[in-house]
Amino acid sequence: MQDSTITEINNKNRPFLLYGCLLFLAVFSFLFRYFASDTVETGGDAIYKWSLIKQFILFGDIPLGLNHHTCRWAINIPLSLVAKCCGTEPTGYYIWPFIASTLSAIFSFLLVERLRTWRVGLATGILVILSGPMLRQGTQLLPMGTALLFLLGALYFLVRWRDNRHGLNLLASALFLFLAYGAKITIVYYLPSFLVLIYMFSKDKQSRLVNILFFLGIFLACFAMETMLFNALAGSSFGRLELVQLSHHPIRAAQIAPRSWQSQSNTLLQYLANFFVYFKYSSNCSAALYYTAFSVAVLALVRKWRSVYITAIPFLFGFIGHAYAITSVFPFHRPEQILPRYLSAIFELALITIILFLSAPRFRQLTATLKLPFSLDDRKIRMLLFLLLAIPIVAYAGKHLHMDSGYAKTARAMKEVREARQNGVPVLILLPRDSDKRAYRRNKLIVKFRAFYTDARHFGNTHWPTDPNIDLDDFPMVARKGKTFLLVERNGFKGDLADKGLYLVDY
Repeated sequence: MQDSTITEINNKNRPFLLYGCLLFLAVFSFLFRYFASDTVETGGDAIYKWSLIKQFILFGDIPLGLNHHTCRWAINIPLSLVAKCCGTEPTGYYIWPFIASTLSAIFSFLLVERLRTWRVGLATGILVILSGPMLRQGTQLLPMGTALLFLLGALYFLVRWRDNRHGLNLLASALFLFLAYGAKITIVYYLPSFLVLIYMFSKDKQSRLVNILFFLGIFLACFAMETMLFNALAGSSFGRLELVQLSHHPIRAAQIAPRSWQSQSNTLLQYLANFFVYFKYSSNCSAALYYTAFSVAVLALVRKWRSVYITAIPFLFGFIGHAYAITSVFPFHRPEQILPRYLSAIFELALITIILFLSAPRFRQLTATLKLPFSLDDRKIRMLLFLLLAIPIVAYAGKHLHMDSGYAKTARAMKEVREARQNGVPVLILLPRDSDKRAYRRNKLIVKFRAFYTDARHFGNTHWPTDPNIDLDDFPMVARKGKTFLLVERNGFKGDLADKGLYLVDY
């Protein structure tokens, strides 16, 4: 049985209804992101990237070298625009993640509303806002947060092209997909899925070839221009791919330091068994979602549920790509770690695929076959399954809400640091447990403080995760109420640090 697209009767109030939904999602997303925000992380996507943008906005400095952080132009360009408009205060760090996550929810709404109804689209947008990956992606400068925004936008414009055959929509879809690639290289896993969808949605053989070549040509033309640009800037013949490979070696680093994930498969049997890798390296709930969505996606292809194709097929390619992509054979090395933050796209695609599956009659034959002592029709089964999907997401999101949010803590810390400088009060930051014994960790925290709470100029030589110019002897540790703090600014104070000081716990 083919799955037809569910539509609603057009009326004069429909545009206002859609605008109302968009406004609600935008307001709800920003409010939720604010109250669910955490303090700034200490990873390179936070410290290094924000420091680079800050140096460029304040002093016009550009980095002396290119690496996997500076090459993510699809993140750095909008982040620069936001910082230019809103300033380089530490709280400005949150603005682009807030915007990107909100736009992701809006594109998921527009996508599902076009495939189903506005009600289903609204429920999808809300669940995307509350979903586990978005709790972190929506408040931190992580690559997949921006990549997901553009990936969902590419899918939305592809559906618009399917419905009206306007070439501009196909052009927009290709450009959005390349923007997603500009934020995270592993988005290339999804490129074949777009070609498959174009093949399925084209009317005849000739149009299939023309549409596929048009889409692929746009993507490859953008790729060629990007490669030539990076070759001119850094002398890398293979452009951004080469720069990322040279500067980002998570697998090789993992072979030196013990990690809790499989970095390679030594035999062909082990490599084939990577189909089950998500059980080992994801939470149980996420793994259950992935494998349920995999079953639904395969079933959609078998039953020809065409309105489920639009997310099911990209999900399948992402699922297989993350599990089986390799950079070498015997042993089979992974291109990157299997970490939840790298799987955000397949999580959201899995979520939308299951919602599309549950939003149309699926169980009529089953309810007719089963003889139960109570009434249980197709609609009730789908509602129960939807609640089974939604309740854990909502419950988990609720645990991350707090009135004293990370945004508020960061703003308060900046205000207190500024007052301490004016009053000549030393500033000390809390050291996490065992950090007092690890020079690397202390150096990293000093780099973070300088990146967010000072306007020091690095002259293009921004350091992360450590700064070789930092002498830890200049940053003594102070014990206070059973905790260890690290002095980061004296502000002219020469007395006993235990008597006076600003002790930052959250910063």
